[in-house]
Amino acid sequence: MPVVDQEKPEDFGPMYERAVTWPSMRQTASVPSIAQLVERRTVEQWVSLGAVMVNVEALRAGETYETKNEKTDKQREIHEFDITRLEEELSARWSFEEEEDEFEAARSHWIQLQKTNKQAIAVRSAFFYLLEKYPHMRPIWNFARNIDDCEDMWKGELEDNFYFRHHCASIQAAITMIMENKDEPSNLRKFLNEIGGHHFFYDASEPHLEVFHESMIEGMKLVLNGADALDDAIEESWNELLKVIKLHICEGITIQRVNYLTNCMTTAEITEIKETWDKVREHGFESAGEMFCRTAFSKYTELLQKHNLTRKMPNYARIDSRKFKNFSHQIIQAVDKTIASYTKEDGFCGLIEEIQDFVVRFLVVDVCPPLIRKAFMEGEYQINIW
Repeated sequence: MPVVDQEKPEDFGPMYERAVTWPSMRQTASVPSIAQLVERRTVEQWVSLGAVMVNVEALRAGETYETKNEKTDKQREIHEFDITRLEEELSARWSFEEEEDEFEAARSHWIQLQKTNKQAIAVRSAFFYLLEKYPHMRPIWNFARNIDDCEDMWKGELEDNFYFRHHCASIQAAITMIMENKDEPSNLRKFLNEIGGHHFFYDASEPHLEVFHESMIEGMKLVLNGADALDDAIEESWNELLKVIKLHICEGITIQRVNYLTNCMTTAEITEIKETWDKVREHGFESAGEMFCRTAFSKYTELLQKHNLTRKMPNYARIDSRKFKNFSHQIIQAVDKTIASYTKEDGFCGLIEEIQDFVVRFLVVDVCPPLIRKAFMEGEYQINIW
């Protein structure tokens, strides 16, 4: 859950401004005790569940009444939707009630870390673990782009970095808000969806949440000991909580991805791109693909060196090999399918399905999205001036 502190991307303009609207979250001065939680569940949540059940029954009674009075099909459709929505809400609340005990150990542990002033230490340890084990993710954050593994003091220097400390404090605050609002599943889900939508614009994707999950658990194990250490029960509780966090943040990323693919380009812009692409087709896709990939691989290698990253390039990066020619052909075909997938109504929403086979065939997990995008843009620029 990388809560970034970078500047707003210039490419997105007004769309970025509309992308994130943080929900109004309940914030309390302190986390209630277990006894208070039990009391609150009986007084507030069970009453709320009962209200939903009453609403469902009332709607069902209304359904019979509507049938007798021969309401229109559209009215019946809306009415049935209301019943289904309330039933789903009831089911979700019951489901969350069953999970509460699984999360309670993690929340109690987080409160304990606050009392011993270990929350910030745990978050920073998780981040050190992430940056050390997954160096290809470093360029996502400004403060991690120039880490030199040859220097033994890089962690100490990073701890003195204002932006790193601010980022870790943001994660710490987000976890605290999650703990304080876990008894309100609808608000919690909305909050995490908004985090996911916000992080979409910083190249966050679903696999990054798996890395965050692992880093949080392993990072806490590295620095917490004694009464603060993770035992089996606490670790299991954290795992269950992090699964829910991953689920809802990934939902937010997916929702924002669909919104972006739908609205990222105007009709005039896609028309201009198609005209340029027709000229590329006239020159020949084979030579265009080879030029594109040669430039992109060269730029990517340059960027790896700039950020002190040593990554092994895939076999098809050798420009004198048959695999390179095949890969460059596949790349240019993927770009062609991307352009052809645009529709006025849905934008590029059909793109994911169109290039799914290509993505599965050439997927490489240890790459950095910002660097890949920059390399890709360099290759595209060479085609445009060709």
